[in-house]
Amino acid sequence: MRDFRYHLHSTSLGEIRRPLFREFGLAVAAQKFLRASLEQNIIMNTQEQWKADLASDEVATRIAVAEQLAKMGSDASFAAVELVDSCRDSDESVRNGSVAALESLGAPSTETRGPLCEQAKDSNPLVAYWAITLLGRMGTEASSCQQVLANVLTQAAEISVQQRAVWAIGKIGVLGPTTIESLKLAAGSNDPKLSRSAQQILQQTEV
Repeated sequence: MRDFRYHLHSTSLGEIRRPLFREFGLAVAAQKFLRASLEQNIIMNTQEQWKADLASDEVATRIAVAEQLAKMGSDASFAAVELVDSCRDSDESVRNGSVAALESLGAPSTETRGPLCEQAKDSNPLVAYWAITLLGRMGTEASSCQQVLANVLTQAAEISVQQRAVWAIGKIGVLGPTTIESLKLAAGSNDPKLSRSAQQILQQTEV
């Protein structure tokens, strides 16, 4: 019995745990390698593949794509519509990555105007907010979407979306009669920011 106990005590915990730590370390290293490989593949993707991967069934792929696009700044403008759509993603990390990319995107090309106009009407407030933001960044190039923005201003359920619509309308410039009427309604809003912004635009247009 003494010999058996001696054998147990002579086998240190370190000797028992060492293989476990080694296996754990290898697993972590493997995960990091796979992550790095995935990011490298994403970087090498064509623009169309980037767009497709942003809608991948794999959450990890969508997260990695959104994060990479966020690092590209204005160079990610080719994926403007897809990034706006990703704002409805079920995964919070994908949504956060997409918003980060949109924040540094700048003004998208005029080719995105039509899809962005449609997204501005979306019932998802985050999608609508960023579609409107990109339209506002386009300035006068988005004038054909003025009616959509006027409708959003009076019909959107979220006050943040209405506020963004006013901002975008102000960036467009020359305003039509319907837009002016929507601004007048917004000027009477109980929301101070919305009311103030609408009044400022009306004053600038001397209405």
